[in-house]
Amino acid sequence: MLIRSLLLFAHLIGMLLLFIALALEGLSLGSPWAKLRERLPRVYGIALGLTLLSGIILAARIGVHQFIWVRASLIGLVLIGITGAVTLRRISSHSLARASLYARVAAGLVIVYLMIAKPV
Repeated sequence: MLIRSLLLFAHLIGMLLLFIALALEGLSLGSPWAKLRERLPRVYGIALGLTLLSGIILAARIGVHQFIWVRASLIGLVLIGITGAVTLRRISSHSLARASLYARVAAGLVIVYLMIAKPV
């Protein structure tokens, strides 16, 4: 039971870090906060790694890995990571970066909803 609690705690910390990183990215779109962009890949990497690793282990231990909401959440987190990496490295347009940020925030909120509602 202790291991499950620690895994769940790590999973929640990972998701909190993900939303903190998304908020910092939103702030970095403004010129005074532009230096934040340099640190974001590290924060995103830690957040997504912690969330994915603990989530995969939790799903396997609990036996819910076959449910579609778990698979959809996994795919969503991977897409958030890929889209974030592309956005931080390649997109120089302010409006495209903002649209990408909004899409990743929406995807993160959908993932949180799926984890809470657990639709069958």
